[in-house]
Order: sequence, then structure tokens, then C-alpha cells
Amino acid sequence: MNFEHLRNHWPELAELGAFAETYAVSDPQSALVKLRCYVEKIVGYLYHDLHLPVAPNASMHDKLVSGSFTSIVDKLIVDKFHAVRRGGNKAAHEGAVSQHDAIWLLKESYYIGCWLFMAYGDGKLEECPTFTTPENSQREDESKSEFKRKNKQLQEKLKQNDEILKQALKELDETKKAQLQAQKEAAKLKAQVNQTKADKLRSNTLIMKNSFDFNEAETRKRLIDSELRSCGWDVALDDENTEQVSKEYEVDGQPTKTSIGYCDYVLWDDNGKPLAVIEAKRTRKDAKVGREQAKLYADALEKRYGQRPVIFYTNGYEIYIWDDAQAMRHVLSLVIIPRTAFNI
Repeated sequence: MNFEHLRNHWPELAELGAFAETYAVSDPQSALVKLRCYVEKIVGYLYHDLHLPVAPNASMHDKLVSGSFTSIVDKLIVDKFHAVRRGGNKAAHEGAVSQHDAIWLLKESYYIGCWLFMAYGDGKLEECPTFTTPENSQREDESKSEFKRKNKQLQEKLKQNDEILKQALKELDETKKAQLQAQKEAAKLKAQVNQTKADKLRSNTLIMKNSFDFNEAETRKRLIDSELRSCGWDVALDDENTEQVSKEYEVDGQPTKTSIGYCDYVLWDDNGKPLAVIEAKRTRKDAKVGREQAKLYADALEKRYGQRPVIFYTNGYEIYIWDDAQAMRHVLSLVIIPRTAFNI
């Protein structure tokens, strides 16, 4: 059980995690709804225990982007909260989720649990279980070849960072032991218990930062892939290309030493011409940082194919569309245009 280490302090979290783990393959929609409740419980617990200010009708998103929360919880951890929140919302409102996404977000939730356990619950490294991936199986609405391809990609994704995570958690544990005495002395000087708790969480979160930084790029890509897939685009689970979506697509005429650049995503029409280009920046950066770079990619694609693609630039959460040929730009509320819209 990937969440049993939470049972002593947070039994409800352990139960929610256990449910999601049990049904990730057979009922991914229910599993993701439970994981959404899981992260909402954690956020609510931190707000309550630390007495963080919050509006009466604040949504989960509002709480995650609040300055009082992000000043304590590092952006890299917040990204994982957002990933699970959005996956759960899609499951609840759209139902378009797969067991592959459920297993990925189950592991993201496991990471959040490890962070809470070690950074806030004074848990020990040896008390954290090794993540066990639920046994995947083919669903009725999934072909045998599609299942094999996606499952192989998923297993590779899940395994690639395991050793790095283990080492990072070990370093966190060792650092915590070295800082324990200093933290105790500092705590004596605090005038309020709540401030002490907040400072302790902030300190441990900074230590934990490197533990999760290795996976930030994967989280960002997964978020964008998920948005594209929910809008009808055929997106591979790994870095491979499909007929509809290319990743790291090479273009020339760029301001680099080799004149070569790589588009993060190119969306293709059935006639082989580019419909859109997407430039993704790190989630901690403003999405607009990628605007000019995306324009250069669009210029190169237009020159090669004789058709100018619509420009998207995003950090995984803020998504902008810029149809510069029409001199029009506006913010999309975390939605990429469905593939069918390009056929209008």
C-alpha cells in the first residue's frame, strides 16, 4: 500500500489513497475523483493548522495560488497539487480519463504524501514505502496494440526517476537530522506556535525542492499532453510523435549557433500542414516568456509549409493563444482548442 505511512497522522488520507490505488485500473474515473479529494484534504489541513487567511468561498485553485500558501509550499510541490486537482476535475465533469493517467496521478499523489510526511509530519525516510505500481490491464474501449504501446510508455515513465527520488529522500532525511537541533533552538525564540509551524514547513519545503525538481519537466509535459488528449488530439505518452502531434520538432532559421531550433509541440492537419505550434516554459515562469520564441517557430513552419500555424504559449497552467496573422490574442482558461474546431 503506497499510502499506509500516512495512516497514523492522517487516516482519511490513507483511505482515499488506498481507494484510488485499488481502482486506478478498473475504474480510473472514480480513482481520480478520490485523488482530487485527497489533495483537497491536505490543502485544507494546512490552511486550518497554520491559520492561513482564506476567503469563505475560495476554490481549490484559489487556495493553491494564494500568496500565503505559495510562500510556504514550494512551486514544484504546488505543481503536483494542480496536476491531481485538474485530473480529478476532468474525471468528475468530463469522464474522459484513462487508467494510464490514473496511475501517473496516483504516483504524483504518492509524492505529495511523502512530502507531507517528511516535511511536515517529521516522518523518517525508512518509514516511507517504496512506490508499487498497480498492475495495469487492457480496458474494453482500448485496443490490444494501443494498450501495449501506452502501457510500455507508462512503465518507462514511472521507473525512470525511482532511483533519483530514493536518493533525494535520503538526502532530505540526513539534512533534517543535521538541522534538528538548530530548529529546536530557533523554535524557542518564536512568539507564536503558528509562526513556528509555518517557518518549519517552509524550511523543510526548501530542502524538499531538489527532491522533486527532477520531475518538473515531466509534470509540465503531462499537463499539456492531457489537455491536448482531452480535446481529441492523438498524443503519445512518451516523447514519440504521432500523425497529429509532433514533439521536439526540428526547424531551421533560428537565432542559435546551428540555426536549428525545436518546437515543443506541432499540431498537424490531415493534409500534412501545421495547424498550431505550442511553446512550453517551466511552470514557475510566466507563460508569456515563450511568446517570441513561439513566433520564430511559426515563421519557420510557415516558410517550410506555406501555411502559418496558430501560436500557443504556456507554462502548463496559463495558456495563451496568439493568432498574429489576425492581430488577435487572448487568454484561454486552461483549455486548448479542440481538434474539430480547426475544421470549421
